Amino acid sequence: MKNMLKTLAKENEGSLPAVKTENIIFAQKTLKKFGFTTFPKELTDFWHQQNGFSAEGCHIFGIIPEPNNLMDIVNINIFYQDKLPKNNLLIAENEFDFLIYDASHQVYKIIDKQDLNVLEEYASFEQAIENIIKI
Repeated sequence: MKNMLKTLAKENEGSLPAVKTENIIFAQKTLKKFGFTTFPKELTDFWHQQNGFSAEGCHIFGIIPEPNNLMDIVNINIFYQDKLPKNNLLIAENEFDFLIYDASHQVYKIIDKQDLNVLEEYASFEQAIENIIKI
């Protein structure tokens, strides 16, 4: 994860400070109310270092509790709630694909934005992020 964070820090177009634990808990509770799964540990570990990522049309969603901010993990998941499969959490995107966490199978999936077909599947957060961000 350290190497990935260093690489992302070089590319990030405006990094936000690390997320406080209480903000992660609040976001998790909010998503639970809407029926979403819990955050994978690797994602919360990432947020403790860096609150999201944005560069060249690629995004890892952070915790930015502002109304209608689609870089916020809560807002983006509620926005796409009816489009994505149940028990999945949207955590990143690029121009063509979404990266979701499938809690039922404990895997990360790259899915096509248009037809929602699974393109790739990863057991590791880091591998999935490297694919979606193209680093």
